[in-house]
Amino acid sequence: MKVLGKIILAILGIFAFVNLAFWYLTYHIGGLGYLYFTENVLNDLKRSVVISAISLIPLITVIILMFKGKRTIKITCTVLIAVFTALAIYFSLIVMAWLIAEGPNGCSHTEDITNYGKYDYEYNLSHFPDSITDDMTVVSYEYYYKYYDRDQVDIYLEIKFDNKATMDEYLTEAKTSFSEKGVVEYQNPFDKKYTDVIPWKSYYNDEWHISHNSFYFGGNDDYKYVEIDFSCISYSYADLTIIYNYTYIGSDIGVGNDLDNGYYYPHYLERFEIEWSENDHFSSKDLIEFPKE
Repeated sequence: MKVLGKIILAILGIFAFVNLAFWYLTYHIGGLGYLYFTENVLNDLKRSVVISAISLIPLITVIILMFKGKRTIKITCTVLIAVFTALAIYFSLIVMAWLIAEGPNGCSHTEDITNYGKYDYEYNLSHFPDSITDDMTVVSYEYYYKYYDRDQVDIYLEIKFDNKATMDEYLTEAKTSFSEKGVVEYQNPFDKKYTDVIPWKSYYNDEWHISHNSFYFGGNDDYKYVEIDFSCISYSYADLTIIYNYTYIGSDIGVGNDLDNGYYYPHYLERFEIEWSENDHFSSKDLIEFPKE
């Protein structure tokens, strides 16, 4: 019976190890599902495979000693396997819950304009140009996506034109595409040369409501974040520039530059040199008198 008990315990120990390794590796393999995963994701996956393989060696050694070692060693190894099995199952549940709730390792990130228009999911980017044309000079492009409790996304495109007439063609098209009921414009408060454009939106029962842009800075020096919902066109005739932006990021993404681990700062805020300031906030509703709905 003692031998049978040890066999069952050994099987449970191996099962617990395989289960933990499965969720641990799934967390890292899942990072390859991002459209533009970084090199760090690939390196993390390689390390996780090596760690899992190496970790199997002491487990097998302890199981063998549980059957063939001296009496004291057998007892010690039996206790170790029992403790390991319980801990492995516990941590498997934690990793599984983390993966389901927070998503896999890594993120999707690119600044390569040849990737323009290709995203992990479809977004409502009606105000963005359908493609990059010869009329455009791309000043800056960035796409960031990470699943962290929910979809967190930032898409930014800044285009410069050679003349006002060409710029007007693209600006008119962007405004028309933004909303079938029209748009509202207001002076950008961060750079007076720019004008911001936001749409009317239809929600429930065919009722139309004005959209708005907003962000709120939260946290403290230990963990800074910005909750931002910013979908707009910003343009400047002085710079012959149109900025197309779509940002939807919450407090799960911290302010920083560790993209794979959920630290990022929206490109639009960087572009207009808007720095994090504790409890500061902005809403376009505070700047303009909206038309009656």
